[in-house]
Formats: sequence, structure tokens, C-alpha cells
Amino acid sequence: MDIAPSDIEDKSTREVLDELIQYVVTSGEEMESKTTRSGGQTDLNIYLCDNQDYNIGELDQWVTYIAENDGITGHADNYVGEHTFSEQVIDEDISLVGISTPAKNREDEFVFVAKDGYLWVLTTVHSDWRDKTIENLLNYLPCVERLYLSADDLRELTDDVKDARVSGFTAKYHAPNRERDATLIFSGAEENDLEDAEETFDAKPTRIEFDQTNSPATAIQGSNTNEGRGNDAVCQTWLRRKAVDTIMGLTAGYQELDRQSFEVEHAPVRQELDSGFTVDGFTAVELTGPRPRSRRRTKN
Repeated sequence: MDIAPSDIEDKSTREVLDELIQYVVTSGEEMESKTTRSGGQTDLNIYLCDNQDYNIGELDQWVTYIAENDGITGHADNYVGEHTFSEQVIDEDISLVGISTPAKNREDEFVFVAKDGYLWVLTTVHSDWRDKTIENLLNYLPCVERLYLSADDLRELTDDVKDARVSGFTAKYHAPNRERDATLIFSGAEENDLEDAEETFDAKPTRIEFDQTNSPATAIQGSNTNEGRGNDAVCQTWLRRKAVDTIMGLTAGYQELDRQSFEVEHAPVRQELDSGFTVDGFTAVELTGPRPRSRRRTKN
């Protein structure tokens, strides 16, 4: 991704996405000739994280924290020692982050967007280097946490994509006579393949690919994972606006499902009991003994 700060300066999140979509546009002829998704193609990837305490412009402080905190694992310390980091603040909500790997003479770029209590990370870096750079950084930063969806929520999110069909998926299932789970990968999936895999193997999807059509040819290819990452693999040149709409809708859906998973439907209610009290599904037991009486809450 070769992007200059001026390319995303004074732009809304939608306009930033439109700027980055150009890296995955293709002609109609190229789209028609594609039969499978190439692992070497350029994808626009979006990581979605719960933003607990990260502010745009503070990357250097957090990297220093990882390097100097004795409680951080050795893997994180090694990671920080093997890379250098930079952050150019574009505005209060957007920055351009660089992660350099001096041993490989390489620098990869990422756009950070702090929005509505979440952190978006956008990039076109290939998967091999995403694993070594941004995914490690997001795992080690204590102030952010990648979102997670259940298999059912992942299905719901993908089903809500307008004019789309499932075109492939990765699913986990427990193989008979094995002590570990196995992975089932479908490329070029047909209608009901995912349902058949769920019924036959009790497989749970972790990644779902979709084709978004436009009367009736495939116009946009994308995917969602249950670990807070979506991508737009390719779209026809004249459908950039629709691709942006799809990404904005998916991120909003992802965040809404995340909020539903953690929202409290009822305000906590305390009810006194003879030997303690309950608070919204929790029970407190009164302990007695040689020490002064105290109360400890234990979950039912």
C-alpha cells in the first residue's frame, strides 16, 4: 500500500475507504475470467477492535509500554525489538501507521481509524506480512482487543449483505476418532454447501466468502471472519461506491453484534437474603469464622 498522508487528509471514514478501494478494483473482463480467489492478489483488509484506551497519536507510548513492562511476555518484547514503528496523525480520528522490519528492509503501512469506541485498522498488506506485523501488534497492545463473533453471528452478518451469496468458507469441526478439531475448506461453494457442512459434520464457520452480484454477474468479492477481520478482495471499477457501502454496512453490523453480546438488558438489582444477597444473577455468601465477618460474591 503506497499511500501518502495527503491522500487521506481532511476526509471522512467513507472517503478514506473509497481512497483505499482503488487498490482492489478490476475490469469486468478480469472479474469474469476469475474462477478462484488467488492468494497472491491484493485485498483491502479491515481489522475491527474494541478500543479500550487507545487514542490516535499514542502508538509510541504503547510500544514503549510493551518494551519496558516486566509483565509483558518475551514474545511481545522480541516483536518490539525486531520492528520500528511510526505514526503520522492525520486528524484526531485517523492516523497513518508504519511498521518497519529492518532485517528484511521492509515497511508496511496501515490506516488507523478511531470511531465510536472501536479501532479500525485498514491495509492492503499481504497475509504473510499481516501476520508478522499488524496482527502481532494488535495482539500485544493491552488497550485494544479484536472483536469475536460466534458462528451464528458470522452467518447472520454475511446473510445481511445485499445481493450476495456464499461462495466459499472455512469451518472447524471435531473429526471422529481424533482428539483435536479439523478444518474444512470449501472454495467455489454452491448453494446450501455451508448448511450441508453444518448438518453433516457439525462444522462451525470461522470465515465466509461472498460474491455480491450486479445483474447477474459477480461485481464484488469479499469475506468475513469471526476474529474481527473483513476484506474486499476485488470489485469492478465502476462499483467502488457500492463496495464502500458494503464495507460500511459490514463494520456497522459487526459492531452491533458485538454490542449485543455484551449489553446488560436490565439494571442490576440487589435483593437481601437471610445469609447474603443476590445482585443480577450473582450470589453473595456470608462467611463466618475466627476473622471478622466479611462477604464474598460468587457467581452462580
